[in-house]
Amino acid sequence: MVARIRAKICGRECFSVAEKVRTSVEDLGTAVLDEVPNFTTSSHSPANKYESSLVATTKESKELIETNRKWVKMQASRSSEVSKVLVTKRHRIEEVPVLELEDLISANPVFSKDGKFVFLSLEDREKVVRLKYPSLESTHELQTSGASQSLANADSFLVLLLRGFGDIWIVDSSNLKLLHRVKARGAQVVAASTGSRFAYACGSNGIRVIDLQHGKVISTLSNPVDDAALSQDGKLLFTSRDGRLSRFDANAEHLKYAQGSSQKVRGSKQLCLCADSKHVAISGSYTNLFEVGELRRPKIEIQHSNPIEINPATGQLYTQNYKRQLLIFDSIDESLEQGQELDFGAQVRKFTCNPKDGSLLIQIGGGR
Repeated sequence: MVARIRAKICGRECFSVAEKVRTSVEDLGTAVLDEVPNFTTSSHSPANKYESSLVATTKESKELIETNRKWVKMQASRSSEVSKVLVTKRHRIEEVPVLELEDLISANPVFSKDGKFVFLSLEDREKVVRLKYPSLESTHELQTSGASQSLANADSFLVLLLRGFGDIWIVDSSNLKLLHRVKARGAQVVAASTGSRFAYACGSNGIRVIDLQHGKVISTLSNPVDDAALSQDGKLLFTSRDGRLSRFDANAEHLKYAQGSSQKVRGSKQLCLCADSKHVAISGSYTNLFEVGELRRPKIEIQHSNPIEINPATGQLYTQNYKRQLLIFDSIDESLEQGQELDFGAQVRKFTCNPKDGSLLIQIGGGR
């Protein structure tokens, strides 16, 4: 049996955290039966506005709050160095550096070209922050006019696609100074890389090629796109549409269709160009992993939820199971029937691999 204590505070009805009890209905008094285990107050009266013993103060609740909205930096195994956190064959976590954020992350983080900085976009505060890596110390912040739904790092530029109306900001990646604003209505994702001075705003209205130096659209391709990513050297643009992958040869403002996948992944809109630069994946009800030069047939099919990543330093493959915990496979050549699960005590929301040293940045908790 699950019960909550009901009381009136400042004339409004509040409830305690639901807890399992072993007692008869007659002994509950004013307790309220409830099958939902996580209600802390009624919808009319947030508990944090009043001083009340009904606010959750159990050890489990405090631990959950401490875990929420944390970023974990996990160093990949390297034979010649000793790391605070190791991902060995046994995948044992010894110590985890943590950065707590009082906010959610609105877009996947991106690393600088040298891997020494990482850029995060904050949902509610509508800003982008530049952090040293791996210390996660903040160096610069940029207040935006909306949450960023897509980030991309290109040469000396950081490219932001703001949520809502296709507003693209081009920013100096060294100090987050705003340089240009570009309009690209219908854009859902922006693709760029450190090996190119061009960015590609992709969405329902097609692909727009943006000259980052001058801050203007220089060409347009009418193909509608769900997701996109650009290779590190800037020569290959990958797009997804209706569960299928396409590859374009990118030569400055010119895009030439090269190859596409024939097999459709059901329920898919997300693609991932892996940090090893050798593989690209499209995810939906399952994930198909391709070699970048061969999209006609997948290399492997993975029966786990997205996203997916491959460590460029060790060749390890990262993905998630249905419980949203991180799974690690020693290589992509194994059967992938059983991976080592890392349990952080909260759901893994995002993970991003540093293309230089193979370390992994993981967001846990903070989901809505």
